[in-house]
Amino acid sequence: MPEIEENARLQIADFLPGAMEQALDLYNKLPDIDTLKAPKDFKILHDARKAAIANILLLIDLAKWVDLPEKDKAMPDDRFAELINAAEAKVDQYKKEGSDA
Repeated sequence: MPEIEENARLQIADFLPGAMEQALDLYNKLPDIDTLKAPKDFKILHDARKAAIANILLLIDLAKWVDLPEKDKAMPDDRFAELINAAEAKVDQYKKEGSDA
C-alpha cells in the first residue's frame, strides 16, 4: 500500500505545477470589481472569484500532501515553491478584501 501512495504523490507532484500556474492565471485574468457596471456582473464576478480561490486552496492542500522526501526529484526547481507562495498570497488578498473562501 505505501508504494501506491508514493506513486500517487509522484503523479500529483508532476501535475501540480501546471495546474497551479493555470489556476493562478485564470484568477489573475478576472476583472477588477471596480470595472463592473451592472449589479449582476458583480455577482457573476464574485462567484467566479470564489470558485477560483476554492480551486487554488485545493491545489495548495494537495501540494502540502505531496511534500515528499524526494521532492527534488519530483519538482527539480524552485518554481513550484514560488507558485505556492503566489497562490497563498492570492488567498490572503482575497480574504483581506472581505470575501469568504
